[in-house]
Amino acid sequence: MGLQLLKPAGLGVLVVVLVAAVGYVPTSRMSGGEGVIAMFVGCGIGLVSNWIGLAATAGSFRGDPTRRPLAVLLGTTIRFLAVLVFAVAGALSGMFSATPLFVWIAISYLTVLFVDTVWLVQQSSRSSAEMNP
Repeated sequence: MGLQLLKPAGLGVLVVVLVAAVGYVPTSRMSGGEGVIAMFVGCGIGLVSNWIGLAATAGSFRGDPTRRPLAVLLGTTIRFLAVLVFAVAGALSGMFSATPLFVWIAISYLTVLFVDTVWLVQQSSRSSAEMNP
């Protein structure tokens, strides 16, 4: 499963890069250079939080298939707590413009969450098909 994590992690990076590329000009015009820095930090926070949750969830595909729903719920909870901790730390640091930071955390978090969810559903379907030929 370790190598299989590279696919959703890489897709997450690709999605965040594409989203940031699309949002660069509007963020720059609305918030200037500080907003762009906050955008990159927010995208990084969203991406890293999703990797943390994905790693927690992906381990469940090695074990008992009846525990997968609980593992997915646990991974989602861990992912949310990680993004919450990083977001609060980023905002309290005073180093970044808060509005673009929070907007880009949300955008990157939700887009990568979608990619991870699609991947997990595919993995679950494959595992179920292998167990029930």
